[in-house]
Amino acid sequence: MDTVIVRYELDPAHLDEHLALINDVFEHLRATTPSGVHYGVLRSVDGMSFTHIGLYDTPEARTIATGSDAFTAFGADVAHRCVVAPNAVAQTVIEGYDIFN
Repeated sequence: MDTVIVRYELDPAHLDEHLALINDVFEHLRATTPSGVHYGVLRSVDGMSFTHIGLYDTPEARTIATGSDAFTAFGADVAHRCVVAPNAVAQTVIEGYDIFN
């Protein structure tokens, strides 16, 4: 399983735009239901810190998910929308139980 966690802090001036772009990504995922893609976004209680968790059963599943127009639009200018730039860290899954369901 290919797993990545991305954390960043958003500039408040870009919150509405950013949330709309996240929504577009999830609308695309729900519409296309790509096999082997498990993706979630968490928002911290401060309202401006975000964590994205992507779990992909295969490298191909990751390519399908992150290669969509919605995901590309989200990532195109994300650093500009942030006060703390995104930091992506590859992970190895040790255990999980019904995550996000």
